Amino acid sequence: MADLKFPLFLDLTGKTAVMVGGGRIALRRTRTLAAFDVRIRVIAPEICEEIRVLSREGKVECIPRAYEPEDLSGAFLVLAATDDPDLNRSIVRQAKEMGLFANNASDRNDSNFFFPAVAVNDSLSVGICGTGRDHGAVARVAAEIRKFLKERGIL
Repeated sequence: MADLKFPLFLDLTGKTAVMVGGGRIALRRTRTLAAFDVRIRVIAPEICEEIRVLSREGKVECIPRAYEPEDLSGAFLVLAATDDPDLNRSIVRQAKEMGLFANNASDRNDSNFFFPAVAVNDSLSVGICGTGRDHGAVARVAAEIRKFLKERGIL
């Protein structure tokens, strides 16, 4: 039980989430955050086309350049999802020093919040989080919950 985390649901309305990274993991997490009325700022030298589409739809602000320490100004959540573990650690360290919620996509032990799998609609938010040892199990459980809710007309 020591590895389990307490599920905490936050109101992110109008808050800023800074996503450093523009690849596959950043895309998945950006899509999830976009459902929660949060301002999302994606910072990366290379940003995948799917995130750029979200930007054109007004759901994301893209900043196509390397991360700078000033980028965390005004943030509430910080997600470090680059392909450089040292950079991710540096970003998370800075965010924690600023008292921010910080998640390191390459090292869950370096995070002070954990990014769940979610099932959401306009009035329901279900989050699933594992210990980090079996991402596949979390994905399967989340898929089953989504299926269950869809079958009952809830999602």
